[in-house]
Amino acid sequence: MTGNEARALSLIEKHLRWLTHDGLNQEAHQEALAAFGLALDAVTRSGHGDTPVRGSDAAELAPLFGSRDGELTASQLAALCWARAEEIAEAFDRRNGTDAHARRLERTRALADEHYEVPLSSGGFTAPVAAPREWTPADRIVRARLLGALGTASSINAIADVLDDAGAADRVPLTFLLLRGLLAEDRLDDAAQVLPARLDALRAIGDGARADLEEKLGPALFGKDDAFAARALEEHPDAPLGVRAQLLTIVAYGHMIAGRLDEALRTAREARELHAQVGDIDRAHALAHTEADIHRGKEAPMDAIEVLDALLADDRLDVGRRVHVLTDRAILREALGDPSAGADDADEAARLLLTWDAEGPVVASALSLGAQFAERAGENERAVAGYRLAVQRLEAVGESTVALRYGLGRALLAAGAPHEAVEVIDEVLQDETAAGEAPGSRAITVGLLARAFEHAEEWGNALRAWEITADLHEEAEEPARRASALVALAQLLGRLGETDDSIETLTTAVEIARLDPDNRGMLADALHSLAQTKAYRGDDDALARLDEALEIGRADDAPWLVADLLDTRARFLANAGQVDEAVACALQAADGFLSVGGVPQAGGSELVAARILLGAERVEEAVAVLRSALEHAVEQEQLRQAVAIDLGDALESLGRHGEAAEVRSTLPA
Repeated sequence: MTGNEARALSLIEKHLRWLTHDGLNQEAHQEALAAFGLALDAVTRSGHGDTPVRGSDAAELAPLFGSRDGELTASQLAALCWARAEEIAEAFDRRNGTDAHARRLERTRALADEHYEVPLSSGGFTAPVAAPREWTPADRIVRARLLGALGTASSINAIADVLDDAGAADRVPLTFLLLRGLLAEDRLDDAAQVLPARLDALRAIGDGARADLEEKLGPALFGKDDAFAARALEEHPDAPLGVRAQLLTIVAYGHMIAGRLDEALRTAREARELHAQVGDIDRAHALAHTEADIHRGKEAPMDAIEVLDALLADDRLDVGRRVHVLTDRAILREALGDPSAGADDADEAARLLLTWDAEGPVVASALSLGAQFAERAGENERAVAGYRLAVQRLEAVGESTVALRYGLGRALLAAGAPHEAVEVIDEVLQDETAAGEAPGSRAITVGLLARAFEHAEEWGNALRAWEITADLHEEAEEPARRASALVALAQLLGRLGETDDSIETLTTAVEIARLDPDNRGMLADALHSLAQTKAYRGDDDALARLDEALEIGRADDAPWLVADLLDTRARFLANAGQVDEAVACALQAADGFLSVGGVPQAGGSELVAARILLGAERVEEAVAVLRSALEHAVEQEQLRQAVAIDLGDALESLGRHGEAAEVRSTLPA
């Protein structure tokens, strides 16, 4: 009724099995079935009637909906729910000699005509998992090569299934992938049996010299024994270029493992050039990719990205290699400060994997990577969608989704859906508890749940969750984290007007933080919060607590912390009437923020200084500070407007009306 059809579907999937909890209360069954039917009809009207309802094929639901080979769609399940509800209503009415239950169903059906647009969730429909497509022989070869390049669990079988039907030109790269996969699993006997098929393929394409030498060298040519490769290069100086390139590839990997990166790069380039000379584009691409890996090892990310960009621009790049390259570039882009571009690459990798029906865990990994990067870019709706689909993919193969659902809960909270986040995170916590997860791990989950409760304004639950978080960190012997949870608890108590309880809790947090000398930053944070709350209550020792935190920040060379504390100190001094000291402190805070790139924060501290000056009727001085603050607030619109308003008023009071009008013209109408 409220336009939240996707949310309704997720709730139905969560609660559908509740129909089996009580076999006697048929009236409750009628109500539930009618509610499900109403919601599923709304899903169908929204254009998603073909969406599978996860869990609808559960064996325990068979007495209600019949045995199923697969999941029911939303429209199918809606019809079954209404039909079952009508059967129950008819039985009641026949027994009672009335039509009351039938009329109740009609009233529920009539709700379909009522609509109130009330967005309640970030949820959207995920695309239904497509039925297995009909693969052509060429498709099956492409898919087998993709899985082989990815090294998935099913790759060996997938390649073996297409090998007999593939032409000689395709059998050459297929046997290479198959041999490499078998050797990675130490299946030496199986590799020996595959080698003849590769030799036949090489001879069939007219590369008999290479086949003869590969037969002599054996399956080791496809492994990672660099000592073997070095000997073979010495013993066969006239080896065919393709064999020499493969041996050089093994040597390059050996250099990489040993940390000889310059030698690895030189050898990889030589191998790539040889592969290119004989027209083996796939192996040339693989060696270029290896060069990118070496650049990463040399901490030269831009050089690595340049190589990866060139690979992705090549239309001949094999789809499996393209997935690898996209994933690597995604990680590099995120590390270089562009998480949105990283998410784009990860999502494109996931699209290719979905297109070629890769295994669920592999697809979920790419989707999860994209979701994490989208979170870091602040694209929270995108992150939610990625996590949802990743969860769906793992659930389809029966693998644990706890970590993904934790990410989903975190993304939902950031996307402004705290109530839904509470549900997801609470389920994660239940699963972790049932699995006997360590208390420190559960504490992190409960801490996220506490934040979700806060955003949902469920204050009692939030307070209790923070208490449990602190208790779990105590059990895990993590004093700094316990102190952090207590600070969060105290801050919430303060917001709720429980100042005395807040100070008591913060005092405990400070005492606990002192027990962990390796986390002095936590002690400074606890002292900062304690000082602010004491100042609010009017305690005389508030400034002393703040100065202790400042001493820690200066001793530990933490400029951001020091700047933040100086900003607070300026406010304390201003409240005490010490104008000059307060202004100096605020300007020191601004300089501190600027020294570590905190430009908007510097503008905020300058605004504090200016307002102290305005309060002391030192308007000329305030104007100078406000002009600096305005420059620093350019990228923070709310702060910029606040500064502009104060600056305009200050200029007006000085009779500088033209300047005031100019500043005010930058404000929204």
